[in-house]
Amino acid sequence: MKYPPQPYNFGFEVRDDNTTNYQNRAEVADEHGRVKGSYSYVLPDGFVYTVTYEDKKDGTGLTAVVRKEPSGINVIIPEPRPVEKLGNLVKKRL
Repeated sequence: MKYPPQPYNFGFEVRDDNTTNYQNRAEVADEHGRVKGSYSYVLPDGFVYTVTYEDKKDGTGLTAVVRKEPSGINVIIPEPRPVEKLGNLVKKRL
């Protein structure tokens, strides 16, 4: 049995200044199964990458556009923690 497409929309946003974790996503679909959305994130290079996508359900498939822009954010890159090997186990020092 095939069910008809169900409209929906969802989204989320993360803004964590302590870890410079910034990301978001939004998507919407209609009763015909057409989907439109975007997501963004800031990478360690300091740029924000945004992907905008759409599937019009017209036979052309999913189209996507990627943008790269300066974020103006000083990204925090944590220092690696030392690791101790105990036999086959690995223990991280906190």
